[in-house]
Formats: sequence, structure tokens, C-alpha cells
Amino acid sequence: MKNICYFTLFAFLLTSIRCTSDDSLASTGTNSSYSSMIAVGNYLYQVDPTFITTYNVTDPRDPVEIDKQNLGFEIETVYHFSGILFVGSARSLYIFEIGDNGIPIEKSETSYGTFQAGQTPCDPVISDGDYAYVTLTTTTSSANSSCFRPEPFNKLLIYDVANISNPILISEREMVDPRGLSIDGNFLFVCDGINGLMVFDKSDIENITEIGHLAGQTTRDVIARDDLLIVIGEDQLRQYDYSDITAIVALGILEF
Repeated sequence: MKNICYFTLFAFLLTSIRCTSDDSLASTGTNSSYSSMIAVGNYLYQVDPTFITTYNVTDPRDPVEIDKQNLGFEIETVYHFSGILFVGSARSLYIFEIGDNGIPIEKSETSYGTFQAGQTPCDPVISDGDYAYVTLTTTTSSANSSCFRPEPFNKLLIYDVANISNPILISEREMVDPRGLSIDGNFLFVCDGINGLMVFDKSDIENITEIGHLAGQTTRDVIARDDLLIVIGEDQLRQYDYSDITAIVALGILEF
């Protein structure tokens, strides 16, 4: 029941901020890094462990499936930025350009590398248009998680995606238990699981600098927008004001 409440609550919070404008595919919305579906203009994109499916939602009461593409296996998340879809899987980053007809056109598939036998990292991805930010994790506090593996692999990867047909890995950073992430300007917020929330200055993209750490909580996902942080943990939602990034202020906690 707790997991159901978690996803229901988070989905409710996202409905008002993750859809883009109807007038242009170039418009950018804000969606959770763990989103498995997102609306862009008159189209809805949904990923499941194997496919990315496109729906025409001109009439939201009667969505029409117009495309379905097989991406293999272990497909996990989808993120939109300015007409580009970033799809995360356990082993690769997929990048699609949204065509004039709303159907995504695959531009690249970038492997994260070779993992030890039995390792299947969980992998959300976000982008600011210039770079894509990926977290990979195989550790968890719960052995029931699909990310649980005997050998840990916990990293933040940053790719240059100026050429979406050829992403280039430019930086990687060891983390404790990296999960969801969000960006706002030069600030990068990364949920580090049992290690709390990490805040980085990414103005020097190849050498990001830690400028904040909210410890004492287990974090799973985060949305940063207009100086407001929404941080999801195992059994609570926390809100923070980060108008002064050097002194982030807690606003409240909602238990669930």
C-alpha cells in the first residue's frame, strides 16, 4: 500500500508541471526523472520494459496509438527537452528526435559499458539540451528492489549531447546510491539514496563541484523548479526553498 500511495501522490504532483505547451514541440516541460510517460504537445509517449509507444491525444478522452517501437529490454524512463526524448534503460541511453508527425526518430543508442554478470543498474536520465545526466545504481536498502545486485555499481555519468547522434561521455562520478535527479540552471540535484540529496554546481561540466548535502533522509526522486525542491523519500515528501543555494530551507514534510 505504501508504494501505491507513493506513486499516486507523485503522479498527482506531476500532472500540473510536466506537460509541455500545445503550440510547439520545442516547448520544454518539467517531468520526474523516473517518468515512464510524458505529454509533448498533442502526443503522449510511454515506455515499458520493451517498447516506446506514441499516442495522439488531440482528444484526451480518446487517445489513439500511432506508433510503437521495440527497443529491446529493460527500458525504464523517458525525459523530454526541446523536441528530444531521452530514454533510459538498464544498459543504454537512447535519444530520439520527435518528427513533425509526432513519431520519435531514433538518433542514437549509447551503451553504458560492460557490467559484471548479474548486474542490471537502474537508470534515470535527464538533460538540459547540452548534456545528459544519468545515474546508475545496483545497491539498495531493500533486497526486493529490481536494482538489487550483489556487486555494487553506483555512478553519475554526464554525456555531451550537442550531437544527439553521437553522445560523448565527458565525466563520471562515484556515488553512494544514486537515484532520481533534476536540474535548474547551473545546479544539479541528485538523490543519493541513503546518503540523502546532493547538490552540485555544474558550471564547469567536466569537474562538477559539490555545494550542498541534505543528509539524514533516504531520497528517491526530486523535482527542482522556481526555487522549490520536491524531494521524495521512502515514506515521505519533503519541500525546500533553494532561493539561496548555500542555505536551503526546509518548508515542510508530508508523511505517507
